[in-house]
Amino acid sequence: MEEETRVSDHSVHRCRATRVRHVGERAVGGVPRIALAVLAMVAATVATPATARAAEAAEGYVVVLDADRDVVGDAFRLGRTGGFLAEDHYDTALAGFAAMLTPRQVARIEHSPGVAFVSRDIRIATASLTNLAPGESVPTGVRRIAAATNTQVRLAADVGVAVIDTGVDLESPDLRVRDGTSCIQKSKTANDDSGHGTHVAGTIGAQNSGSGTVGVAPGTQLYAVKVLDSSGAGRLRDLICGLDWVARNAARFGIRVVNLSLTAPGSSDRNCGRDNRDALHRAICGVVARNVVVVAAAGNGSSDVATSVPAAYPEVLAVSAIADSDGSPGGEGGQTSCAAIERDDTAATFSNFAVSVAEANHIIAAPGVCVASTTIGGEIRVASGTSFASPHVTAAVALCHSTGGVQGRCAGLTPLAAIREFMRIAAERPSTFGFDGDPGRPAFGRTYGYLVYGGP
Repeated sequence: MEEETRVSDHSVHRCRATRVRHVGERAVGGVPRIALAVLAMVAATVATPATARAAEAAEGYVVVLDADRDVVGDAFRLGRTGGFLAEDHYDTALAGFAAMLTPRQVARIEHSPGVAFVSRDIRIATASLTNLAPGESVPTGVRRIAAATNTQVRLAADVGVAVIDTGVDLESPDLRVRDGTSCIQKSKTANDDSGHGTHVAGTIGAQNSGSGTVGVAPGTQLYAVKVLDSSGAGRLRDLICGLDWVARNAARFGIRVVNLSLTAPGSSDRNCGRDNRDALHRAICGVVARNVVVVAAAGNGSSDVATSVPAAYPEVLAVSAIADSDGSPGGEGGQTSCAAIERDDTAATFSNFAVSVAEANHIIAAPGVCVASTTIGGEIRVASGTSFASPHVTAAVALCHSTGGVQGRCAGLTPLAAIREFMRIAAERPSTFGFDGDPGRPAFGRTYGYLVYGGP
């Protein structure tokens, strides 16, 4: 008899979906008349629309020279013949200079001896936040982990993220998503027919485009991997099929993180399934060996995470859930909007937790109660479960792996080293950042891990 693998959230809270609709002459003494005429002609020439447009067309560029060039000499020569002035010179990180250039000047310089290429001078800002687009809202959970404010959000991670789930809405204008693969026989693509996977994807990377809510890392490239059907159930073989696709394609697509918002009964032999013949554990270890961090929901059984896989595996970053109602620390938000039993800044009553030190070493918490995110067709839905806590962490890990300066603390690290670094980053937050149930305030011998930090 085949055992089903089920997503970890549907039996917890059912909250009503909310649709969100998704701007006169002047005499000059002592100047000869002929000179005045010349000046008038010059003034008229300068004022013509054509020359005004030409002047406006000059933009900032960086001219990169071949190595071992005379930067100052080349800049002077090119500027003299091209009619521009070099403003800065570089001779260490690269050989080159900056200048304001028109398109015609750029075309001429690009074909000059000793010039490697010409690059447009783009605006650089602090990489942690950008302005929130009009019409967007920031979910409280995204704000709670310091990934955004009411007016600013993070930039996209520059690594790929695989969402192994019920699929993702491939037509969603709010997501940068590619069709990875479908392991469900009746589905030719990884398009979502449940809504669960799209909700997860939205928390990771819903774009800052003015159409609804934003994710932790807006606009991050997502890869949809369908292993669960429309009811949120699947088989082990389908899940391994999805993991196998990730392992095979991770290097090709730059996938550094995979989200698994699903659970099944099981335990870990702490030996990649060699001792207890656990095919899922072996597959997880195979993905990790391909330099991919695996993030998984801890489960909704209000029990020891050691009884739920894949979260029980030490190679996985397991994610428990907390309640947050106001997007701020301090526990002053009161009860949550869709679940009166859950109160601000406390561990979710349904969430699995760690008991042993070994489990505590790879469990981390994130908002998982009344999480607002996009779903099929662009609607905004509110849902609860560790399924919806997990993508907060997945996105934060992707940012940590980015090499584009977004966070970068995990760049170049192996998956297990990255998990240790990620846990360290979370543990270094001030105690006021935490919640009831974290290692500083364990509840009845349980710990839900430190709250994930998604800030710069």
